Amino acid sequence: MNITDQQAQPIINMMESEFDSHDFISKFIQLHQRDYEAILAHFQGRKNLAHAYIANFLRIHAPKLGIDRNARKKASYNVNGNKSENRIWNNQ
Repeated sequence: MNITDQQAQPIINMMESEFDSHDFISKFIQLHQRDYEAILAHFQGRKNLAHAYIANFLRIHAPKLGIDRNARKKASYNVNGNKSENRIWNNQ
């Protein structure tokens, strides 16, 4: 039920110079669906907790992944098609 740096780094490399957590989560789901389902199962299907876990992974591993957490947030669409505010990341 863990995300690894080896899974995250190629996704980060695909991202634009500025991206948000929704962008990363969407791509993670595309490339690692079974791992996402395991994370979701761990949080008993509660996507908001699963997505917070993934965003927290980015925060903790940011230096190693070569990303910086931007002070700004922006509204974007999540995987359910709902618009919500979330963190912007700078890809170095």
